[in-house]
Amino acid sequence: LTSMKAASSDLLASRSASPRDRELVEIIDEDLDRFQSLVTDAVQMLRIDAGDFAVHLERYPLASLVASIMHKFAGRLDGHFVLQRVPDAMTVDADRELLGLALRQLLDNALKYSPATSTIEIEARSNGAVEIAVRNSGSTIPEAEQGRLFERFYRGAQARHIPGTGMGLAIVDQIARAHGGTLSLLSSPELGTTFTLLLPRGKPSS
Repeated sequence: LTSMKAASSDLLASRSASPRDRELVEIIDEDLDRFQSLVTDAVQMLRIDAGDFAVHLERYPLASLVASIMHKFAGRLDGHFVLQRVPDAMTVDADRELLGLALRQLLDNALKYSPATSTIEIEARSNGAVEIAVRNSGSTIPEAEQGRLFERFYRGAQARHIPGTGMGLAIVDQIARAHGGTLSLLSSPELGTTFTLLLPRGKPSS
């Protein structure tokens, strides 16, 4: 991947490329970025699943993290509209890489399980702790399955025809717990499905 990325960057920097060639190389370059992100997330998920990780707290604007995630998902929205309700002034005390991975997993799930062109909401609010909710209007998750969704490798009936490993929500749950927080689920026909990360305020590491 590193060699391919270097080659695509060299081609983009070349002045001899035709407009059509440059357009194709730009597509390849963007796809390489997305693939690299997927590989990085997969490796990180394996480490978390094995318990081989540490939490490095820092305080930063949550909106900046959400913006970077949305940039990475720009080519994957497939007609979905993502409504962001994250105050610019809100900060979070969390490991940036781990929280980024958790939010990418929740957004990826929302895209997979909601109808094309539907709206997905990312909402954050602070009341002592920080709550980050990712909401979609997909099919309701049966109550009998809700209690098992955070188990490793568990996949509900609706998920079995959609590509996935069954590890995503379990990883997000582990990340929440590692921060002293929680991951919760609310699913109903009237409100859709919402996954909420609750993260306590903590003293950032120096």
